Amino acid sequence: MKLTNRPRRTHAEEEEKPRLVSPGHAARSAVPRWLQGLLTPLLPAALLTWWVTGTVTGSIPQRVLPGPFEIWEAIQRLTENGEILRHLRASLARAGAGLFTGGIAGCLLGLVTGLSTLGNRLIDPLIQAIRTIPPLALLSLFILWFGVGEAPKVALIALGAAFPLYINTVGGIRAVDTRLLEAAKTYGVKPRRRIISIVLPQTLPSIFSGIRLAASISIMLLVAAEQVSTAGLGFLLLQGQSYFDTAQVIVVLLVYALLGMLVDLLVRFAERLALPWTGRETRR
Repeated sequence: MKLTNRPRRTHAEEEEKPRLVSPGHAARSAVPRWLQGLLTPLLPAALLTWWVTGTVTGSIPQRVLPGPFEIWEAIQRLTENGEILRHLRASLARAGAGLFTGGIAGCLLGLVTGLSTLGNRLIDPLIQAIRTIPPLALLSLFILWFGVGEAPKVALIALGAAFPLYINTVGGIRAVDTRLLEAAKTYGVKPRRRIISIVLPQTLPSIFSGIRLAASISIMLLVAAEQVSTAGLGFLLLQGQSYFDTAQVIVVLLVYALLGMLVDLLVRFAERLALPWTGRETRR
């Protein structure tokens, strides 16, 4: 066996050799960890200081942004008389019913569109046309059809929730690895079994992403849906607007934000339970 003499690299050549650094490592090393921990509470503290100082000195008008004490008084008032809980229950019932109904419809239509060429030609153009119509215009049509009860509100939320689930379901099906389907077909696996064993497991991450979007859209559409209602967060928001009660409007907006955060956390928790392998891949 012959040994080939290879020239040894000098120290200068070793330093000139390019080093591969991942973008995530570069981003992490750009700012020290101790400085990140210091900057995290700095921005909220600065905003709170600006808010309190501006409202106390009068540089921020009460009509534009009430002070923390006024906000706290509005929270106490709406909590003690039970108004916020009553309207929150009504909104949660509408949003939940609309999300469930629209989610089922969006998933089923997405499955038909993604798995069938005929379904794609018939359903997809109609869905793409309907989802460009403004929600307020659809609410007026639903009121003419169903009256001013709960049906038009739930229908509007269901329609808004169906679109992201439909799009994500179709996208997830089209992203399925065709090699797995061809291999299963070669081994004689029936179409129904291929859908259950291959298509649906690979589509579930996209479906959960659609659920997160649909949940946030359902909460946002409550404002439009509850304009013709006497109960709900949207009604409470419009009431504060009519009475020029900026503090009440901000309290309702805070409730919307907290509600959206809680719903998103619940969907993420359900996703980790249903798809534990996705969480492991994310932590790597």
